[in-house]
Amino acid sequence: MSDKLRLDDLQSDGGLFAPTRPLHQVNQVQEEHRQSARKPMEANGSLMADGAEVAIKTIDISLGGLCIRAATQLAVGKQYPLSFDLAVAGGIRRVALTIDVIYCFHTAERDFKMGVEFINPAPAVADEIRQFVGFASE
Repeated sequence: MSDKLRLDDLQSDGGLFAPTRPLHQVNQVQEEHRQSARKPMEANGSLMADGAEVAIKTIDISLGGLCIRAATQLAVGKQYPLSFDLAVAGGIRRVALTIDVIYCFHTAERDFKMGVEFINPAPAVADEIRQFVGFASE
């Protein structure tokens, strides 16, 4: 377990960033929280926040969610409709689903990095994500 503090370990209340728990617990919580492997995925997408379309870029994907970047800060714990490009058999398909924001922080690149969880994706979308990530369909 590393004692280094990373930006991923911080949360913001709109002001200064601060660790949400003691440093020795941060890595333990991250290890316990991840339920499936992540696969790097750079793709474009968008979501609707307060009636405005927000462009996003994906960083990675898992069976349960995405890591994304956007110029707009999203509220942790709030749900948003999201769509993004996913490589599927035969090409690229735009998939749409609802996400819940798990964490959000400001980056050195002056945008926001967010971890989002999929909320009840349609079976066809869940199958496409499962295939992309590398798991056989159940």
